[in-house]
Amino acid sequence: MIYTFGNKTKQAIVFIHGFILDHTMWKHQFKDLSKEYYCIGYDVRGLGKSDIGDGQYTMEQFVDDLEDVVKEAGVSKPFLCGLSMGGYIALRAAERNPSAYSGIILCDTRATADNKDALLKRAAAIKMINGNKLDVYARTLLESFFHTKFKHENPDDYKRFISDATAANPVGVKGCLLAMMGRTSTKDFAESTDLPVLGLTGEFDSITPPSELRPMMNNTRNGQFEMIPDAGHIAPYENPVLVNNLIHKFISRILR
Repeated sequence: MIYTFGNKTKQAIVFIHGFILDHTMWKHQFKDLSKEYYCIGYDVRGLGKSDIGDGQYTMEQFVDDLEDVVKEAGVSKPFLCGLSMGGYIALRAAERNPSAYSGIILCDTRATADNKDALLKRAAAIKMINGNKLDVYARTLLESFFHTKFKHENPDDYKRFISDATAANPVGVKGCLLAMMGRTSTKDFAESTDLPVLGLTGEFDSITPPSELRPMMNNTRNGQFEMIPDAGHIAPYENPVLVNNLIHKFISRILR
């Protein structure tokens, strides 16, 4: 199922959410940016209200799903906007078929494949979930996602994120972990593509810190990097006004 906001005749943006979240993490973008753009969201396989299937997911399957969403929405050359795992999907989709997209917006993500430490952490997460401890894993993960300021000033939103994450289907969560473990690096593509790329990272993102994304964006041919203050790993939700403004300026510059 896809969720659309705005006028279909306008430039389309497809929003791809992060791991253990769903399309609602983009609600501030849908509300604001749909005034100027046709905003499209969906739940990545295994999360939200999407199909669960057998839980044996791959990044290539996620890209297949994204291409189906674009086709179903009936749009041409959308911008892709992905956060964290959604950024992995967006980059691989553009690498596979760069002419299908107008540009890429990367939020709190990276282009490299998992290193040894990351692989071991994901393996440990699968083991924890198999031990019926998804709720413990999800709470710990969400605790690391958001900046302290956001958690203190938006307790209801923070509690909702935790509630949704702990209620996720364990099969789908493990499937996403497997897909991320098996993904390939898209760093060389990101740095060499002719597509315009906007990279946004929360100032206090401990998962994919600015010190990781900034160097890649500085080496990206048509890249632009922006650090988002007062935000952690979910910058579009934590500081939506600034993020929306940067996205709008980025797309406007390209389309004019």
